[in-house]
Amino acid sequence: MTIDQILRVKIAENRLKQKDIAERLGVTTAAVSKWVNGISYPDITLLPALARLLKTDVNTLLCFHEELSQQEVADFVNQLSHTGKTLGMESAFQQAKEKLQHYPTCHLLLLNAAIVMDGLSFMYETTINPDHLAEIEDWYTRAAESDEPDIGNQATAQLIGRYLRREDYEKAQALLDSLPAAPSFDREQIQATLYAQQGDWPAAAKLTEITILKDAATIQNALQLLAEAAIRENNSAALDHIVKVGEQFAQLMASHPLSVLSLRLKQAIYYENQEVFLQTFREIFQMLQEPWSHEDSLLYRHLPNKELDPRFSQTMTIKIHDDLENPENHEFDFVRDHPAFQELIADFKNTYTE
Repeated sequence: MTIDQILRVKIAENRLKQKDIAERLGVTTAAVSKWVNGISYPDITLLPALARLLKTDVNTLLCFHEELSQQEVADFVNQLSHTGKTLGMESAFQQAKEKLQHYPTCHLLLLNAAIVMDGLSFMYETTINPDHLAEIEDWYTRAAESDEPDIGNQATAQLIGRYLRREDYEKAQALLDSLPAAPSFDREQIQATLYAQQGDWPAAAKLTEITILKDAATIQNALQLLAEAAIRENNSAALDHIVKVGEQFAQLMASHPLSVLSLRLKQAIYYENQEVFLQTFREIFQMLQEPWSHEDSLLYRHLPNKELDPRFSQTMTIKIHDDLENPENHEFDFVRDHPAFQELIADFKNTYTE
C-alpha cells in the first residue's frame, strides 16, 4: 500500500478524524486531507509523532515492509497477467517494475513477477526486448537469495535454464550443484491420501489429476531428450522406438498432440523424409487453428478446461513461420525447394496477416 492508503486505514482503525490529527500535530486540516488523498506527504519531522498517534511505526507509514502475503502476491500476479493480455507486454512490464520498487526485497514477488513476465513473453511476443530479458533475469537472481528454500531453489532453477540456453555450462553446473537433492517424499501424494481418508474424494482426485498432468509432461520432455540423443548417436532403431513410445504414451495420457508432433518432426528431419515432414507441419498448422483441450478425457474430469488464448496461437504461428523461412536454419534444407514447403510458409504467414 502507498502512504496515503496506509494513513486512511490507520485513521479508520483508531477512529480518528482528520481534524483530530491536525490539532495534535499542529498542522491544518487541509494539510492532513492532502496527505490522505495522496496529493502531498507529511514533513519528515512529523513522521515519528504521526506514527505514534496512529499506533504504528515510521517504517509502516513509509511502506518499508519487505514482504507481501502469499495472497497479495497471488492477487498481483493475476492483475499482471490480465494487463499483459489486455494492454500488452510493455504495460505489464512497467506494472511489475513499479510494484517491485515498493517491495524490492520481497523474494516471493520477485520470483512470481519474473515467471509471469517470462510466460507472457513466450505467449505473446515474437521478439523480446533484450532489456526486459536482462531485468527479468535480475529478478530471478535476487529471488534466488531468499532464505525460503522453495523460493530460492525455484529461482535458481530458472537461472540454470537461462545459462543453458546461453551455453554457459560452467555457471549452470555451479548453480545446479548448489541445489539440494530432491525430497524423498511426495507432498502432493500424501495430501491426496489425506483428502481421500477424510472422504473428500473430489479434492483427492483433482490433486492426483494435477500430479498426473505434471508427471506426463515430465516424461514427454524426457522422450524429447532421448530422441535427440538417439539422433546425435545416429541410432535410428532407438529413435523409431522412442517416437512409437511417445505416440502410445500421449494416447494413454490424453496429452497435448504437440509432444507427438515434435517427435515426428525430429524423426522426419533425421530421415530427411519430405512427405512426413510436410504432413506433420500441416497437422501443427491445423492444431494452432483449432485449440486443443482435455475436457473430453475422463482421466482429468475434475480439472477445469482452460481455452488457449487466440493470441498465443497467433504468436506461435508467427514464430514457426519465421523459423521455416529463415535460410540459416539448415535442418530444413532437405525440403526447402519442395513446392509444398513454400505453400506451407505462405499458409502460416496468411494466417496472421489476414
